[in-house]
Amino acid sequence: MRALGVFPLVLLLIGCDAEQTVESTKRAAEDVTDASRRAADATVEGTRQTIDGTRRAMDSVTEQANRATALYERLTDTGELSKSASTWIESRAKEQGGTMEQIIVKGTQVAPVALDVGRVLNRAIETDTAIEPIYQRISDGPSVDQAIGDMPRVEVIEGLTVGIRQLDTLDTEQAVKERAYLVTWRQDDHLVGFVYRSTRTIDIDRLVNELPPLVRATRTVLQAPN
Repeated sequence: MRALGVFPLVLLLIGCDAEQTVESTKRAAEDVTDASRRAADATVEGTRQTIDGTRRAMDSVTEQANRATALYERLTDTGELSKSASTWIESRAKEQGGTMEQIIVKGTQVAPVALDVGRVLNRAIETDTAIEPIYQRISDGPSVDQAIGDMPRVEVIEGLTVGIRQLDTLDTEQAVKERAYLVTWRQDDHLVGFVYRSTRTIDIDRLVNELPPLVRATRTVLQAPN
């Protein structure tokens, strides 16, 4: 009789265990489902971020390419300075007396020679940079030397005294989009140099490091027989 009394209790215990097992299984399944959902959500979010990052990178590359293209489109094919470069130089010439910019504005560009120099230099530099050569005959060497010496940065490069001034601090449309420097030196009876323009951020110290091969190439072109 006692054995018979225990049996229902065993069944009851088995039933409870079964219910607990079912409940545990249900909770485990829900946990798995939640974990899977979170993993899927994380994957979707990661993929979205990757796509957004790729899109931003592509947009940045496209923007840089467009800016570089616009930079070259503004150059002339005659050897004369572009409108952008002329505007920078003329604006500074009006602001200050006896400056290198005034000498350039009053001078006459030897356009065919400047064009030859520009072709060589622009083949040697990166695509996000453009160079507009300056080549003018001068009659007063000492005044040119003084103007070069008065420029904010003066360096001896390839045995020449080279003056450097940043131009893009002016409030112009181009100033927002590109960096520009005026680089000049005197070579015998000529004022030589260029306007260095770039769509990348470049400080004057970095420019100075880039100048020796550009000055050397310029001198090589000028010394070549016509």
